[in-house]
Amino acid sequence: MKPRHPTLLLLLSMAGHIQGGEAAAEERMKSPIKQDETVTLFTTAAWPSAAQAGAWEVEIHGVIFEEQQRPVLSATFVKALGLKPESLTEAQRGILRRRMALFMVDNERGKSLTVRAGESLHLMPETEPNGHFRQTITLAGDAMIAWKRDGLLPLCAVTRPGDDRRFAGCACVLPDGTEPLVISDVDDTIKITCVRNHAEARLNTLCRPFQSVPGMAALYRKWLLNNGAGFCYVTGSPWQLYRPLEEFRNEQQFPAGAWQMKYLRFADPETVRAFFAGQTAYKLPAIELLLARWPHRPVVLAGDSGEQDPEIYATLAHRHPRRIARIFIRDVTGETRDAERYRKAFDGVAGEKWQLFRDAAELPERLPLFTDRKAGRDRSASASPLPRRR
Repeated sequence: MKPRHPTLLLLLSMAGHIQGGEAAAEERMKSPIKQDETVTLFTTAAWPSAAQAGAWEVEIHGVIFEEQQRPVLSATFVKALGLKPESLTEAQRGILRRRMALFMVDNERGKSLTVRAGESLHLMPETEPNGHFRQTITLAGDAMIAWKRDGLLPLCAVTRPGDDRRFAGCACVLPDGTEPLVISDVDDTIKITCVRNHAEARLNTLCRPFQSVPGMAALYRKWLLNNGAGFCYVTGSPWQLYRPLEEFRNEQQFPAGAWQMKYLRFADPETVRAFFAGQTAYKLPAIELLLARWPHRPVVLAGDSGEQDPEIYATLAHRHPRRIARIFIRDVTGETRDAERYRKAFDGVAGEKWQLFRDAAELPERLPLFTDRKAGRDRSASASPLPRRR
């Protein structure tokens, strides 16, 4: 028999490798999600790549878990928190059961999930012991044209054949332009929590419907409309509360934004210690990361006086005087601008750069931002310095 042509043999060999590679890739991308398991894809962000011109970096972050009925453990935690279910209304007990259930889940470790980002598939790293997976992928600019226009890149977990459940999320597509980046706290800044009153804080967090700080949602929407602002929400709440918090954001019509939250796993003492530590060690690096992703956007920091927001934001203003355009602090402690904590924290920060407020109506509907970061001048001639309040 006459031997085959070498070129033909090469092509046949390549075809075999390609088919084998496709089969291997298909095998790797089979969904590990069982029918009794759930995936949550958190709202993240996409930003222009610093390493590849025209490309975008997209963060994909989620968790895989199985819901568990753990009434004894749940009752133990409720008692440890000082909550008394018998004193709650039936509706409040229902909220408590649903929110406590978020902490009782069985986190699935060692599972590698495939996520569709726009039109492309991406294999995630194996989940950690807390069930979380997190990866930043790079997408070419032409693949982001439609999503850049819409402002949201759809994300969806790939499930097994016959599993019609849809586990969806999104990444907020934020160009690195001259529009402001609003980095907002949540508790007592946009959501009434009463952090300083521990009993009320527990009830507001676990037993009651979340309530918006009056006027803040409308104000944020005006900043989106008038300034083209992008939003990121940095909160000290644990990731277990992401779903009710995202539902709250959506129901109250706050602009969509990427979430940064705290890890908490009761089986991991390190995360427990970090969770109950002060906010500074968590919030400073979290916000620094956002500043690095969008190096050209002027930044607006919104927080409250209940914890360490003033001190954290002042530290950032000292570190990045040309980036931090405005700081808004909701007064929940009754302190004035002349209080010792403010004098110490904001020493050396221009007085017009930061403002205390009690009512959202005190804040500008159009953000006055500077264009010349070296000089710190306002973005437009019509923008006037913020008034010195309390």
